[in-house]
Amino acid sequence: MFNYVFIFQIICLSATTNKLSNIQKQAEEYAALIMEELDPDDTGFIMVIITYKIILYATDLIFLFIFFTWLLVVLRLLFGHSADF
Repeated sequence: MFNYVFIFQIICLSATTNKLSNIQKQAEEYAALIMEELDPDDTGFIMVIITYKIILYATDLIFLFIFFTWLLVVLRLLFGHSADF
């Protein structure tokens, strides 16, 4: 289970690692929004199964991004760089 402090720390760590100072400044707000959305009953924690579903969803989005990027490269190779997509 994840709580507000854990979510806040993950946001801060990610923002620091990626040098995103604006995100780091708003980490408390973002953590509160995440908790509000994923903990509607205000239990103070997020169940791991919900987090697992989010990870699966994100993985699907990454796969789609990679697939469409690959498709764009193939189309440009087939039709040349001047093609507009």
